[in-house]
Amino acid sequence: MSDTLIIAVLTDNSSFGYGVYSAIDSINSNRLTVHHSGTRPNRSPETTCHPNFNAIASKANAFLDNQEKITEVRIISERTATDLVGKLKDIDEKKILVGMVIVDKIGERSAKQRGSEIENELDIFYRRLEENDIDYERSSYSDIVFISERNWLDNPFRNAIDYRLMVMSPVPWIFQAGLLCQFVNYLQHTRLNKWAQRRLKSPEGKILLGDELVKFMEFNHGKNWLLSCYTGSVISSLIKQVEHDAEILDAYCLRGLSEHGMACGAFINWRLYRRSYLIIITSAMVDEFKGTLANLRQSGAKGLIVCADAKPGKWFGFQGTIDTESDIRNILNARNIPFVYLHDNDNKEQDLQEAFGLYHKTAGPVVIIATQDVLESRDNTQRTLHYGNRLATTETFAIDEASMDEVIELINEKPIHLLWQCGALTEEEAQLTREIAHKGGIALCEALSSPGNIARYYRGKRLDNHIGVLGQYGSSQEVFEFLHTNGKLNPKTAQSIFFLKGKIGQIDSPFSDGANERKLHIVQINKQRKHIAPFTDIGLCMPVLDFLKKIVHRIAVEPEILARRWEKIHRHNRPRVSAFGLVPSLPMTPNYFFHEINKTLEALIENEAYDYVGMYDVGHCGTLATRNISRTGPGYSGWYGRGSMGDALQATGFMAFTAHTNVLGFVGDGARSITSDILPGLLENLENSKKPIEHNVTIFFFMNGAFSLINSYQERIMFKPGGRQMMLINDQEFMNIKEWQREFCGVGINQYLMKTYDPERVRSIITQKPSVNFIYVPLVNNNDGISILDIGNWQYFDGGDISVMH
Repeated sequence: MSDTLIIAVLTDNSSFGYGVYSAIDSINSNRLTVHHSGTRPNRSPETTCHPNFNAIASKANAFLDNQEKITEVRIISERTATDLVGKLKDIDEKKILVGMVIVDKIGERSAKQRGSEIENELDIFYRRLEENDIDYERSSYSDIVFISERNWLDNPFRNAIDYRLMVMSPVPWIFQAGLLCQFVNYLQHTRLNKWAQRRLKSPEGKILLGDELVKFMEFNHGKNWLLSCYTGSVISSLIKQVEHDAEILDAYCLRGLSEHGMACGAFINWRLYRRSYLIIITSAMVDEFKGTLANLRQSGAKGLIVCADAKPGKWFGFQGTIDTESDIRNILNARNIPFVYLHDNDNKEQDLQEAFGLYHKTAGPVVIIATQDVLESRDNTQRTLHYGNRLATTETFAIDEASMDEVIELINEKPIHLLWQCGALTEEEAQLTREIAHKGGIALCEALSSPGNIARYYRGKRLDNHIGVLGQYGSSQEVFEFLHTNGKLNPKTAQSIFFLKGKIGQIDSPFSDGANERKLHIVQINKQRKHIAPFTDIGLCMPVLDFLKKIVHRIAVEPEILARRWEKIHRHNRPRVSAFGLVPSLPMTPNYFFHEINKTLEALIENEAYDYVGMYDVGHCGTLATRNISRTGPGYSGWYGRGSMGDALQATGFMAFTAHTNVLGFVGDGARSITSDILPGLLENLENSKKPIEHNVTIFFFMNGAFSLINSYQERIMFKPGGRQMMLINDQEFMNIKEWQREFCGVGINQYLMKTYDPERVRSIITQKPSVNFIYVPLVNNNDGISILDIGNWQYFDGGDISVMH
């Protein structure tokens, strides 16, 4: 090789530069010549005499003696990058090549410096080499960064992916032996490696699949889409390119700690913001999405999922999902999830076009199963893929005008009381619903699976006709009392329940199918005919927005009916407080905690325009939070779809970056223990995602040592203790549940233990910006507030009111 190999050293300590020279010059092979820009130093006797150092030097000599060509090395040491670039420009040799960069960051200034900041500094240095026409080759063996032992002990787990991090040893032979190892590693795996040289020198085109995926997402969504990736060898090149291109577009690029976590993040971003997603995962990992994949399909969350697979024909390829014993495509078909199999390079454009067509044609995710040949295929030829919806049509609905007239008559003329349960309404739909409900004397409630789409507060003002939550679990006492008299459902002729956008699935109603059919008058509005329930009295198959627009122009309720309706609403629009909710016992009861935090939140909402997104996980405490806490807008319920514990927690890790306001999470110890810790992902995204956290993110972990919702079923329905199956171990010492406060990337990261409720402390924590807070709250399990049995609970009686005690 005719190039002079440059080892560039950035240091303000001359002895450090001499140490680098001494380490490399210890090789006495005739296949290597070493020059230094300064005076030749004397090697430490301790270094030359230590048997371990001599053994390493002997190995290096043996390796180099077997090489065909002589490697000429010049070591250049300067204080600053500017001086170093200037020195390189002045070198007389005809051709030089910067192969290694060794950086001295031993000074105290680097104590808090993160890996990504060092990587950025190195990137800038290489860009300056390019600007000055100085050749270099950069591999994962090229860059070495030294820090002091003291700095390393401050953060021994700091990440260093694209460079080698080394701690400066005070023992000369250890310092120089480590450097010698790094240098010979570079020679073998980069400079003298024919395969590496071919890779580094050949101009790389873009991976076709990655290029087209990013262009497709940009064409259809601009920068308002979410990229999440979980790496694997076969998929890593694609991920690196797609992440780079997506960051240039300023799309959301967020890491999840598992495929399940990424699916939760995609779901909540679609559910709340209609934000599409691109998920890239390695071989055989479609199953790791768990039930959340079904939630993506059920909610119509449009996105693309790229999953690697083994080469076709490979005899039981590692992590292959298509072979003689199994076929992932059968599973996707069974789940009604469309897919495309990209396994032929000659047809990859046609197959990818099919995937784009499926994206526009269907609601929910489209899975792209791609083999290694396609995943790594680079192609710079002109392509003619279409990104838009070429088959776009406007969906039309045949409106049942007779049923529509019946609904209008029901609202305007019938002397009955009306309750509307609101599903996942858009802001326009929610605004029309509030207007109609106000004019029509209609009570409003939230669905357990869609909390906050009609919230108790709107722009800081309380809705007078909001009366709570209706669901299989956690229905509000006020809603029950609105629908019942003396413990019995009011007659069908006296009231009607409207379900807007819901399927009236079991999770969103405490009533049996028989009760729905015989004892309740039900009106359902849903644009999918297959979701109209068989027990519905009036089923309107149409978009909710179209329904609301028709109603708002025709609503004119007779004054006497309107007055009676509002009179009943006013009797039921204030949350009841349970007896336990008034007792500050230890451990705290859920009743007391949620009553107190609701007072704190309502004061903030009414007096300081506090706004937040609520995240409610599956379990007793997440359900009680849904039931007892006032909201300001749409939130996330883990009860949606498959009702998987941990979904809300995992989704909160993404909402920390994509929400436009504060985030409050309510998670039980069962949900916390069943999924991965979200803190490492939060820190990684803070450091690398280019998306800051500018608001407050607070997660309450409720620790009662039991799967308490299931235990409530045993104790309240079966009248038997739950036994060992309900137990969870929450040991404060082993789980390291201690208070600490840190700062990371300008964001406060804090952990608290809250054994008693302190309103001022809670207020301070949830209003601190920017911050991420984890609050552990020990609670006692008392089974309250979950099931329909609570309709007659003595705790909610007001004085002599026993109207519901039956």
